[in-house]
Amino acid sequence: MKNSRHWQLQEMGRKARMFFCKAAVLSRKKKVAYVHRLPVELILRIFGYLSFSTEMWFDQRDMTLGDLLVWGDNYPGAHLETCSRWRDIIWTNSYRKNHLLVRVGSTPTSLTYVRSFLDTSAGKPISVYVVQNGLVSCDIERRRSNMLMEVLLPSLDRIEALEFFTHDVNGLPHIGRQFCGFAPQLERLSFICRRDDLQRHHEGSLVDDQPASMVPLLFPSLRYVTLAGSSFEQAVRRDSTCLLACNSITIGGYLSYGPDRHLLRTSLLQTLRISESLTTLIIDAVDCSVDASVLQPADFCFRSLQELDLRYLGADAVKCFSRLSSTQRLSVILRSCNISWETSFPEAWSVTFQDVDKGFNVYDAVASCKNARELAFDDCAIFDRSLLLALSLNADDAVGHPEQLDCPHLESLSIRDCQDYSIENLTRVISKRMNVGTNFKLKRLHVAGSAPATSDLRDFIKLSLCVFDLVWSGARLKFRMKDGKVIERDGALGFTVL
Repeated sequence: MKNSRHWQLQEMGRKARMFFCKAAVLSRKKKVAYVHRLPVELILRIFGYLSFSTEMWFDQRDMTLGDLLVWGDNYPGAHLETCSRWRDIIWTNSYRKNHLLVRVGSTPTSLTYVRSFLDTSAGKPISVYVVQNGLVSCDIERRRSNMLMEVLLPSLDRIEALEFFTHDVNGLPHIGRQFCGFAPQLERLSFICRRDDLQRHHEGSLVDDQPASMVPLLFPSLRYVTLAGSSFEQAVRRDSTCLLACNSITIGGYLSYGPDRHLLRTSLLQTLRISESLTTLIIDAVDCSVDASVLQPADFCFRSLQELDLRYLGADAVKCFSRLSSTQRLSVILRSCNISWETSFPEAWSVTFQDVDKGFNVYDAVASCKNARELAFDDCAIFDRSLLLALSLNADDAVGHPEQLDCPHLESLSIRDCQDYSIENLTRVISKRMNVGTNFKLKRLHVAGSAPATSDLRDFIKLSLCVFDLVWSGARLKFRMKDGKVIERDGALGFTVL
């Protein structure tokens, strides 16, 4: 019996050879082949097996045909020789998103394809993603990157996003020297380093030769900045004033080594707090801390911050960032973070726990969001019957944990992909909280992607009467009737009870 996987690969290879031969013939006659007739899944698999590696920065499942364009040394050169017009076929017929993906290698062959792409996409906004594989020396990668920037320079006014993914910051090009022109449409600028060498440090600034005061003039539309890698610390501190016009700033992303590994310093925090445009601050790091001893309470007050996203932080870092406040309604997102008893977000309007296990006491989660209007649990093992019990207790009933467990302002509760609870628990909690005489007024309950245990239909009816807006989606519900019969309701499409 043939191996099904091996047979599928052989079949795809046969179809690919037939298609490339047909495309070569059509390209000589019409100079355009019917690429759109080939299934997108087949093209993705062909390029995936020939070009992709497991260390890439994106997930192949999220890719579309428009995301595949130029891959440097790993580009299937044999197919390009077979079909001389292959680049025009993809770019003219099937390329819609105007994303340019370049993998910098040891040879500059990809620059030819980049020029062709710029010619065929004339007049359209483009996004450029530069990936350095780390297989060659930093000098070669920087030289190739500089050559790439020279090719992109005539089309600088059409670039909307520019992102660099590298293994060493010394392989990055001189952005300031290359971007000496005006980039009115540049909105996203990202520098992500996967590995910081202990012996090397990036001494240049974020934009090299350009002063920080010139950055808002060169990039008037810059709104999203991502800096990942501890070697960017000096660059961030030096050019932090140029980030004041950005709406979203992401710092962190990868594990950094060495004594100088802190990704966020007090000087950056003190600078960003005066920004009038910063609405989203994302701290994504494994080892990230701030020297809170030299900070004053006013240093934690942001003017326009609306969303604070903390990812993979320790208890000390979360405790420090919990002191942040804003004049706007602040939404806090905790993704895989450790929370201690001292952690509290008194100014948070909304708190979201995502992918949090049972590594800390369940009461800490309730204590950290006691003044929140919106509370959400996404794929959290901490959301179980114990947490529901904690939510149902008022200040008098919480033995050993007084007023911190009370959530009098809670108006919205969202539960997603949490298993250890039932409709009876929710009904009991909401009914008790409404009868204890507190100001508890739950208006909205959203449950998605969960599979509660078999319930009585009357409990669900009571639950729908307790809240103003009830949304139950992505789950298959089982109800037990009076006669013992069990009925099922598929909520995959979702339904709302008002």
